[in-house]
Amino acid sequence: MKKMLATLLVVLMVSLQGASAADWLEPACSRRLALQLPPAEKSTPAALIVTGREFWNWTGFPRPRTDTFRLYQGTKVLAYQVEERQASGLPASPDGFFDDPDLLLFVATLGPEKKSVCLYYDGPASQPLPAELQPQVTEKKGDLIPLWLSAGQLKVGLRGGGTEDHRHDIQNFGRGSFVFLSWKGQILIDFRSSWGNYLPRGLASDREGPVWSEPEIIQHGPVRTLVAVRCSNYVARKDNREILTASIVRLLSLWHSCPVLDGEEYVDYHSQAFDWSWPYSFSLPVGKSLDQNDVLIVPLAGRAYTRRLNRTRQEIEASPWENLYATDNPEEGWFAWQDTVEKTGLAVFYEKMATLAQRAAWVSYRPPLHPRIQLRTTPYPSVENNLSFVDRALACRSHYSRQWRYLLLEDEAPETIHTLYHLWAGQPGSLLTASSPEKKGNEP
Repeated sequence: MKKMLATLLVVLMVSLQGASAADWLEPACSRRLALQLPPAEKSTPAALIVTGREFWNWTGFPRPRTDTFRLYQGTKVLAYQVEERQASGLPASPDGFFDDPDLLLFVATLGPEKKSVCLYYDGPASQPLPAELQPQVTEKKGDLIPLWLSAGQLKVGLRGGGTEDHRHDIQNFGRGSFVFLSWKGQILIDFRSSWGNYLPRGLASDREGPVWSEPEIIQHGPVRTLVAVRCSNYVARKDNREILTASIVRLLSLWHSCPVLDGEEYVDYHSQAFDWSWPYSFSLPVGKSLDQNDVLIVPLAGRAYTRRLNRTRQEIEASPWENLYATDNPEEGWFAWQDTVEKTGLAVFYEKMATLAQRAAWVSYRPPLHPRIQLRTTPYPSVENNLSFVDRALACRSHYSRQWRYLLLEDEAPETIHTLYHLWAGQPGSLLTASSPEKKGNEP
């Protein structure tokens, strides 16, 4: 009996080794890691980011070279991009190693069944794959919109600039922001027709801010194009007194084969005030016109809750500034607008789950995070999306940072948007989980 069990064990080990060797798609790499993806209702691209810290926690492998990764979904090779970062999150001078703050970016495909991506490492350097969708970059120095980026059906314009005198001129609006956005041939944002219409309306982006730098392309890789804009000597005032002086860096990016725009903001500041609000807002036409085909999707009780307008255009115009959604403590940091007939829309991921959990842990002086969505009928029917991040410990620190994501929509199911939010914002390992790392041939 013991001999039979031993024989079976040997046969099982040999068969496992043979199976592992048979599906080992990168013979030059000695290790791999399987990343498990959650299901979605239909085939959907997902823009994924793995940090160096997550990679270390999953593998325990020290500082792999950034040009030695290989990624596969099934037998398809995936393009990837590594963005090397400082501990603060700002871009770093590349040293060629994948350290804790660094970012590994790639686009995978979700589907009705759970899928996985195999990440191979510990091998020789390789040539990077070209972008699946070659983006177009157009620079127009001195123009009102000096930088244009487009990929597939998505096109954006970015700007910095401004003037010193803070006049109420178009040159002093939309600085450090996306000022033009078209999706599937439809213009959703164009600040040239409405000076307050840009993504996001935030810190120092209007005429009260000083001059910004012109957009600078930091990285134009196979996965996304990363652009930096900078603002120095920003001064905020409240009740006719100076409450904050700051230097601001914004990173804005366009993903090439996925309809995603990312934003990051890093603020070094000095303040003597304890209570202040960091506002981020924008107005957005949903589809060609705001009508009964449009739905608002928000998180509720751990799921995606859909609210249909159920009102005619005439009824919308007759009731300006109607509140559709407002809360001081959202359970998740996202909302979405979608036109169910025209199959367009925008999801806004404005806060990650770890930050929400931290806010919820405060008992006495919990800083409210106040998303508010209203209908606006002047000068034209649209939705006004307001986000207010209240900081009640401003003077206790000297640095502030946040990240956000805009996801352009077609006919995704609400739960798919919910899933994509958690892939971006969830606690590490909550939806993007990793198997135990493997060695080639099951070596010890």
